[in-house]
Amino acid sequence: SFPFFEGATVADLILMAKGITDKGSSSGITIYRSTYDKTQKRPVEEILVDLSDGLKNINTNQNIPLKVNDLVVVRSLLGYQPKEFVSVSGLVTIPGNYALKTNTYSAYDLIRDFKGFLSDAYLDGVKLKRRVDVGLLESKLDEETEADFDEFIEIGLDVDKILESKGQSNQFNLTLKGGDQIIVPRFDNSVEVSGEVQQSTAISYYRGLTTRSAINKSGGFNTNAKKSSLYVIYQNGNI
Repeated sequence: SFPFFEGATVADLILMAKGITDKGSSSGITIYRSTYDKTQKRPVEEILVDLSDGLKNINTNQNIPLKVNDLVVVRSLLGYQPKEFVSVSGLVTIPGNYALKTNTYSAYDLIRDFKGFLSDAYLDGVKLKRRVDVGLLESKLDEETEADFDEFIEIGLDVDKILESKGQSNQFNLTLKGGDQIIVPRFDNSVEVSGEVQQSTAISYYRGLTTRSAINKSGGFNTNAKKSSLYVIYQNGNI
């Protein structure tokens, strides 16, 4: 809101608002003006303004003088969408941020854009981290319900299947969202054991290593362990 002064025009108001942004349309400006219609059948008048010649041309007949209580709306450019990005880190050819170039931009599209993986990348460990809208989830809960939500979820990507299908398999080729993070690790031959065991530890992986063997190497279950709730988290985040 800006204070009204006699002789103020649309261009004056836009300049007071520090101009039109890159996403704003100078040809799609609308003035909504009170008519004070005594019949109350037409309380608001709509006036369309085109300042596409630029604010420098203040003598144009489109630079309409304003009245008290006018509402001026500057529309977005037709087709404008804010840029959204995903990030890639780890053992890839060109790590960094990449824009979602289409509404169906996928993991396969991203792999092509960052020019593939380095030779020592561990493809079975590639994962996607996606931010959770915790506020939205909490708003869906009853007032008496309490819940803790993780800030991120992790999704394992089956890179071999994505590449094999050339991005045509919707089962494996996820459509990406703004803020997604793709992490490509090196091979990690350690196995970490934590939770209700005698001693949390890390051991070297070897062929034939079982969950039971890993737990035994950490001293076994402690007295608080719920053995039926045992689970394994793989390097790519899958359970």
